[in-house]
Amino acid sequence: MIFSNLSILQNILFIIACLSVLILLIYFVLSFLNYKNKNREITDDIDSSAEVYESFWGFLFNAFKIKGSVFFVAFASCIAFVISIYLPVWAGVLIGIVVGFGLTLLIAFLTREPLGEVGELAIVSVDIPEKNQGSGKVILLDDNMEVDAESLGKAIKKGKKVIVKEHQANKVFVEKK
Repeated sequence: MIFSNLSILQNILFIIACLSVLILLIYFVLSFLNYKNKNREITDDIDSSAEVYESFWGFLFNAFKIKGSVFFVAFASCIAFVISIYLPVWAGVLIGIVVGFGLTLLIAFLTREPLGEVGELAIVSVDIPEKNQGSGKVILLDDNMEVDAESLGKAIKKGKKVIVKEHQANKVFVEKK
């Protein structure tokens, strides 16, 4: 036992909290080092935060991939350990899970990237009707993904090159190039 005045479960929570915070710190250091090394282009296909979220469940699934799971374990175990000192262990674990879940969703929501940066090129894959008449689809060339698109002017036929002028969380607004 690490702390003799704590229960076995509290000691286990402490060890899990320390290890998960250590993994989280290693993640941040590696992210920072990768950010400094701009010559290498590393794409994070496993944890892409630019994926289209068709529904809340799609967002939830993407929030708890590898990076999100590390955040969840770190938040939940630290909070569970601290609360278990003042309340019963089961209450600490329950509160830790709920708060860890909420904080992980908040982090995922705040760090998601919008689709289609302004000025990005795309190719129309499904005809786009005139402004305010509906939407079509485009393939973003930088992200290599298909997203919903609306025209800011006239209708645009399939196969035409367009430029992203505005973006939302799951839709882009384009003009013909």
